[in-house]
Amino acid sequence: MHAHTIGAAYAAHEEKIKGSIEPGKMADLAVWTKDPYIQPQQQLQGATIDLTMVGGKVVYQRALMSMINEQCDLLILEKG
Repeated sequence: MHAHTIGAAYAAHEEKIKGSIEPGKMADLAVWTKDPYIQPQQQLQGATIDLTMVGGKVVYQRALMSMINEQCDLLILEKG
């Protein structure tokens, strides 16, 4: 994990703005349904992303997207 976070930021001379989750730093991250560091590789294939943040802003949230898809399906049925 260190190599993908703080270590990578340090190597790019960006440790003041990246590499850890704390106030004032960029928050680019993904939250998986399964921990990729402890799951066998075969089980990761079924893992999904619950949340994605870019620059500290949520750009994808699975629960929200499910609600939006359901609403779109209802609109399509109503118009059809």
